[in-house]
Amino acid sequence: MNRASAIGREAAAEGQPLDLAIARAGETVSHNLNGQRLGRKGRETRERIVRAAIEALENENGEPFTLSAVARGASLGMSSLYNYFTDLSELMVAALEPVMGAASESYLALLGDYWPDSELNERCAQFWDSYAGFWRQHASVLHQRNRMSDAGDELMLACRVDAGQPLVRGIAEQLGSGDMAEPGYDARAMASVLGTMMERIITVQTQPNYRKYATASLDRGPNSLGAAGTRLLALAIRDWRTEAAS
Repeated sequence: MNRASAIGREAAAEGQPLDLAIARAGETVSHNLNGQRLGRKGRETRERIVRAAIEALENENGEPFTLSAVARGASLGMSSLYNYFTDLSELMVAALEPVMGAASESYLALLGDYWPDSELNERCAQFWDSYAGFWRQHASVLHQRNRMSDAGDELMLACRVDAGQPLVRGIAEQLGSGDMAEPGYDARAMASVLGTMMERIITVQTQPNYRKYATASLDRGPNSLGAAGTRLLALAIRDWRTEAAS
């Protein structure tokens, strides 16, 4: 059943964290595309469109993700939707804002302090599980971003690159000695490889077609890849630290 009804802060405060995140992400938007200042009704309409976009991506009925599908989900005409978004890319940016805002409160928060050598295996496992959990929760939006990026959408490519920067920076800092100083080029390059590895493996875990293929190939299911990925992450960090110390 379509839940894309009016999304206000009152409703969000009653236990709808995604709705609250959507409302917060849209706080910096002061006018619609016609230059009209957004009042409460305008904000609720914009939030309803963003929520309908996320719901359309989460819907498994196979309907293509289009502006018209989103407009139907939000119970709006296309002219009303165009008051807020000119195309699918702009709408996706708005849908990604609350999703990526959640990243700073989940897996990125675990990179905020240095992982001691004695706790490295446990910290890597915790970090991997948090990153995988983030992807599982927001897979439909993240996969759509990646599909559009791979198809040449420059705005989605920029969103994808921007989203990866904090991850790369955080991993690069873990490669160091613990002073959390600005990582050098080599550390950032290694962190980029490790971050890409994580994303690709977790893509396998969160995309249905890949899950079927992995199950047939591994005879164990894609979740087994997480343990292997966690081990590689810990080995890479430990090896880098040892090399740097010598």
